[in-house]
Formats: sequence, structure tokens, C-alpha cells
Amino acid sequence: MTLRPVYNVVTEPEEDDLPEYTALAFFRACAADEELPTRLTVTDLDQFLYRAVTDERTAVISELHHVLRQTDSIRPHSVVQFVVDGRLFDEEIVRLGVPTGRDSYEDVAIDELFVAPLEREGATHYVARK
Repeated sequence: MTLRPVYNVVTEPEEDDLPEYTALAFFRACAADEELPTRLTVTDLDQFLYRAVTDERTAVISELHHVLRQTDSIRPHSVVQFVVDGRLFDEEIVRLGVPTGRDSYEDVAIDELFVAPLEREGATHYVARK
């Protein structure tokens, strides 16, 4: 599969040679409108969202959504590859099942993070155009 502009959520990296940022470093850079590479990989998004206190997770996702909507760090031609550990479920909204134990997962509504809804590109690849 080919990475598409702008946000790609994948469970297996499509490109291995891109500069890497942790989710925390990426969102901090976006919030500060720092210059970022045109193509990059973001890791640990699943754990970043999972570790938010359950009662506050919706507020955290809403704030991160606002950061992505407002940032000048990401341009329309940018390609961001979010590599997540877990399972992606395409239902009414795209959810990420974050592994929490041997055979247990906790759902995170990852679709709400992006301005545009995630669209399925493949079994392990979703794209949000903004």
C-alpha cells in the first residue's frame, strides 16, 4: 500500500525509512507550529491515548483534534504515518483496540482525532485527508 496525504493510520509500517517522532513529541511540535519533515512516522499513539485517564480520554482526543486542525506544521501535501499497536475496527467510527493484556483490548475512538473521517485503504491501513 502507498502512504497518502495527510494522515495514515497503519498497524504495519508502509515505509520504514521516515524520520520518527513519538506521539507526545509530534503533538508538542504541532501545538508549537514547529517545522516538521514533509514525510514522517509517529509511534506510540496507541499507548499515548490509552494512558489518558479513561474519564478524560474524550477531552484529550478533542484537544489533540484541535491541535491537528489548527497546526501550521502539517501541510496538505504532508504524509504522516501513525504506526499503532492494536487492531483497527471499521464500524460507525474507526476504533483502535489497544492491547491491555494477553487477549484483552480497550477501544479508543481514533476516528475522532482527525478533522476528516478515516477511510479504509486496506485491512491495516486507514487515511484521513485532514
